[in-house]
Amino acid sequence: MTGEMITVLAVLLSALVLWVTEWLPIDLVALSIPVVLILTGVLLPGEAVAGFASSALITVGAILVVSAGLSQTGVITYVGNQIIRFSKGDERRMLLLVMLTMAVFSGFINNTAVVAMFLPIMLGVAREFDVAPSKLLIPLSFASILGGTTSLIGTSTNVLVHGMMEQYGLDGLGMFEITPVGAVYAAVGLVYLYFVGHRLLPDRGTVTSYLGGTGAPRASGEYMTEVQVPAGSKLIGQLVKDSIQATHPNVRLLQVIRDEAVFWPPLDQVEIAAGDIFLLKGDANEMIALYQQEGLELVPSLKAEAVRYATQDMALSELVVTPNSTLVGRSLREIDFRKQYNASVMALQRHGEHLRDELPSIRVRVGDVLLVMCDRNEMGRLMSYAEFMVLEGVQEVVVNRDKAPIAIALVLGLVGMASLSSVPVMVLAMVSAILMVMTRCITMRQAYASLDMSVLMLIGGAISLGKAMDVTGTAGLIAQGVVDTAGAYGPQIVLSGVYLLTVLFTELMSNNAAAVLMVPIALSVANGLGVDPRPFAIAVAFAGSAAFSTPIGYQTNTLVYGPGGYKFTDFTRVGLPLNLLLWGVATLLIPLFWPLVPVG
Repeated sequence: MTGEMITVLAVLLSALVLWVTEWLPIDLVALSIPVVLILTGVLLPGEAVAGFASSALITVGAILVVSAGLSQTGVITYVGNQIIRFSKGDERRMLLLVMLTMAVFSGFINNTAVVAMFLPIMLGVAREFDVAPSKLLIPLSFASILGGTTSLIGTSTNVLVHGMMEQYGLDGLGMFEITPVGAVYAAVGLVYLYFVGHRLLPDRGTVTSYLGGTGAPRASGEYMTEVQVPAGSKLIGQLVKDSIQATHPNVRLLQVIRDEAVFWPPLDQVEIAAGDIFLLKGDANEMIALYQQEGLELVPSLKAEAVRYATQDMALSELVVTPNSTLVGRSLREIDFRKQYNASVMALQRHGEHLRDELPSIRVRVGDVLLVMCDRNEMGRLMSYAEFMVLEGVQEVVVNRDKAPIAIALVLGLVGMASLSSVPVMVLAMVSAILMVMTRCITMRQAYASLDMSVLMLIGGAISLGKAMDVTGTAGLIAQGVVDTAGAYGPQIVLSGVYLLTVLFTELMSNNAAAVLMVPIALSVANGLGVDPRPFAIAVAFAGSAAFSTPIGYQTNTLVYGPGGYKFTDFTRVGLPLNLLLWGVATLLIPLFWPLVPVG
């Protein structure tokens, strides 16, 4: 093993650790990769930064703009409203309509954009028909991921694999080359979610879902506050249903916070412990009686300006930080949230944990849920910001509804031309993005805002690392280890192993990084076996999107994590069987459509 190989492996392992732990922002780590590779002499400056000008990265950026154009003309909102109309309150019918709609949309436009648009719509549907959001949002995310596997432009993973195949001298993917396998792949996943996965989902809501909505009228004199169970309280050891709920029926317990863990309704069987914090809503007189009779205390950190009382003129709402938000990476103190948005952040939830200590210094991440209090009249203004989504229900985020036919025509034109012409997909995507702006389906400012810079920087940095793995022979070294371990069992078993390894990478960091890092390894494995490399690259494309077992492997999972009131284990319980099922489907079908034939 050469010194350059050791350097590249060290960079790879360091990047993996930092991406998984999120000790540093993902895009900052990605930007650091080419710098380290240049300083260590592994790559020349031009080679190290070539990933930031790659056709794959440019294509992904252009498709993000095209997707935003379709969203901003109200097409997605219209479809969401039709789901409400046709579901008629039936949970199973609603689930089926949501999943089918997401799968179809995600086959042609960026699935993260689709989920971002559908998320508040689904929360409105759930509230209107009294369905727990947790029963809809994981299927929403998973269906979008599955739908993305049915075409070249359905997900950035496919676009990246397509670009890297061309970079390594192979023919890129056709627009619908993967559709036959992708359709079966998606259908198997949707059937599992409908008949099995739905039963494994928790019946859990969010704070605002239990408030009846931020726009719901409140009884005069109602308050919102947090109280703590002191040591020695008579409540310790009692169940919530036998204490708070039994003796104070007019006070609603919305959350129980224990250290960093959060317990959501229904809370009947929660046993009260010393130090528990209750988020309560109730009549002023009832709240006073509760303090006096139960000996509860105001949370110490709330005794200054952060006391969480909300009169009837105030509203409590949850805001989800979007992928393109300017808030990402900044602390609440730096943002000066109260001054900028005229709302007070009461708490922040991340990965199911309730964060309150040193709240102003916490740096915001994608998918964070901010619990805010503001004047009821300010809710409309909060909905207009692109930095976050207000989990209020059905939102009309529309610029020009009459431009919808143009936006649809541009998307269909992109798909049709990519299928029938020899013009590179990158060029077609750029033309479509430019026409979206020229026809005023989307403004230039909105086009810039749709570019998820953290994703684009991640792609550029990962491509640089992939290039280093290739030129130094590191990818070949890893591939040889795979061949030595499983080669005796035949190419199909090795292909299955490459798929599984890609899935593991995807679950731990991200779909884009996993795909970019695994393509050179997969192609080297095929070369070591002496078989056609195309099925191995396609296995990486499918596996790179198979992020079902954790909420951090795919942005759509991150987006629904907080609003659904999920725990990390909810994704594993529902997603792990799906991962195993699709692993088997891919292992069987990929060699059938792309035979593992020997090459000279």
